[in-house]
Amino acid sequence: LDVSAVPARAAIGIIPVLVTSNKLSTFASIIPPISYLTRMETFMDVTLVMITLHMFEFGMVHFAGRQYKKLEQNMRRVQPWEGDGDKMLSRAEIDEMPRHAQAYVIAITFVHVHLEK
Repeated sequence: LDVSAVPARAAIGIIPVLVTSNKLSTFASIIPPISYLTRMETFMDVTLVMITLHMFEFGMVHFAGRQYKKLEQNMRRVQPWEGDGDKMLSRAEIDEMPRHAQAYVIAITFVHVHLEK
């Protein structure tokens, strides 16, 4: 699935959690009360943990993808050697960027100025 297909990925993650928890509660109601774990309970618990880890992974990938797109857009705006090389960013434009993009602008400007000498 595409990383940007959020509803599909959310459905793929949530539906198995609901099905697994339903099966786990059904299984617990069917068997007689015992004081030890069965292999089936252990298997269902591990399955539920793995599905939950999948949802955390999806959240991290989605967040990282959004941050990467923002950084890529900022990098395209500030590279002085592409497009019109005479364009300078104003202080207001730099101030509205995230901190990591501001550091990138300062570093690129420093390198660009010193390479021209």
